[in-house]
Amino acid sequence: MNERKILYKEFVNSRSDIPLFQQPYWLDAVCGEDNWFVILHNNSDGAIDGFMTYYMEKIKGQKIIKLPPLTPYMGIWLDSEVYDIKKRSTYNKISASLIGQLPKTTWINQAQSPAYNNWLPFYWDNYNSSVMYTYIIPKDKQLEVISRDLKSSLKKIIKRSESRLDFVESEDIDLYYSLLEKSFSKNKAAMPYSKQFLDNLYKKLKEEKVGQLYLAIGKDKSVNGGILLGMDKQQIHVLGFGKNYNIAISETSEFMQWKSIEIALGNNKGFNFNGSMVKGINKMITAFPSEQQIYYRMYKGKNKLIDALHSLK
Repeated sequence: MNERKILYKEFVNSRSDIPLFQQPYWLDAVCGEDNWFVILHNNSDGAIDGFMTYYMEKIKGQKIIKLPPLTPYMGIWLDSEVYDIKKRSTYNKISASLIGQLPKTTWINQAQSPAYNNWLPFYWDNYNSSVMYTYIIPKDKQLEVISRDLKSSLKKIIKRSESRLDFVESEDIDLYYSLLEKSFSKNKAAMPYSKQFLDNLYKKLKEEKVGQLYLAIGKDKSVNGGILLGMDKQQIHVLGFGKNYNIAISETSEFMQWKSIEIALGNNKGFNFNGSMVKGINKMITAFPSEQQIYYRMYKGKNKLIDALHSLK
């Protein structure tokens, strides 16, 4: 591990506000230890007040910066003090410094944390941007209030599902992967990552005690679905969920989300659905009384032709 990563790891371990997706153990697992990088910024006292993490790989000899699997965002993190309205020039100055230290690549495609809510420094550096969404339930919400504010149709679904399903911890990552395969197949989509990738990530999450797999089990002991959760010091995140469409009851997805919310709030953590731009999933998520958060995907090619080609995707 190089000196910069050592300093970064020490810094992250001293904080409670670094998200799961920028923890060194997460980056090691999803990127490979040698394929993620960090740029640090220090204030006048020498303390770290900002950083940028990124993942880079070579494709046919071309350097590409992009997001690794299961990682909704990486990018810039700034100390909360920098977000003070009186420090906008500092905010922009630190951002420009971090952006300016990125290596020259053929293509950059990276989403920023929802906390990084001003894309002007990227705009000034000729990046393009598109809006993404996630949905959260803050940790200060009471479960009784959330339950009361559910849509009436969702209340009925959850009540019915709780009489038909149990939510149990599991270590059967092979079974979970098979549920994901069934879900992606149902939607005529290819799996975005391999079984080995998931095995490596799950092992790391368990080592760090920040991940847990749950299964939705029918009263006949049939496995209807599974959901993988990851956590940091502030939130529990949905990393993925799947179900066996051949046997699963229709409310399996809503049931798993609801039980996960119970776990998050019961542990004094917020709950992050980690959104979805897929219409059907988005509809299911927004049936819960969640708060919408905007975050930005920044992208830039080394020339306008590359930008145009990628904008068509």
